Amino acid sequence: MNVIDISDWQEGLNFDDLRNNGVDGVVIKIEEGKQEDADFETFLQDVENEDLPWGVYLFTHATVPDEAAQEANDLVSYLNGRVPPLGVWYDIEADECFADGVDTTALCSAFICAVNNAGLKCGVYASDGKFGDATNAINPNLLADYVPYWIAEYGVSQCDFPSQYPNKHMAAWQDSESGNIDGTNVDTDQWNDDPS
Repeated sequence: MNVIDISDWQEGLNFDDLRNNGVDGVVIKIEEGKQEDADFETFLQDVENEDLPWGVYLFTHATVPDEAAQEANDLVSYLNGRVPPLGVWYDIEADECFADGVDTTALCSAFICAVNNAGLKCGVYASDGKFGDATNAINPNLLADYVPYWIAEYGVSQCDFPSQYPNKHMAAWQDSESGNIDGTNVDTDQWNDDPS
């Protein structure tokens, strides 16, 4: 599937023309930290009007697991019983999440567990360079095998994550941040998982 991900940076996006531009699904920013994204409900309505599968992502600022779990609980509240077919994604890229002394993998675990406990699928979104064995990196080997990954890596013919972590599941690859829909810049994603 060809998927785009959107946030308030994409205000003015022509949703009526998504299918004509080869878009098969949309992942929408629902929250940053503990604050609901102002455009989420509008974007979700637009995507549902086009009958496209959708997912949501949260841009985290957590530095301890309790904060990550609270972000997750807030996200579940904002969904208000709706189940995103493309899942829930923990967007972990802010510098403070990788600072010295932060257990970055524990942040991921706390968020994923809280979302899973609400009956929703959840995975990790990050750039390829954010993974490793250091405490202040994401270590997939310390997370459950069922956790999916959505990896950002640009300018390459194929994503490195599957060869680095062959026993982990890469659900999607964000291959560009310079897609274009009728003059609106969008991130583009190769989505490997079918919506369910």
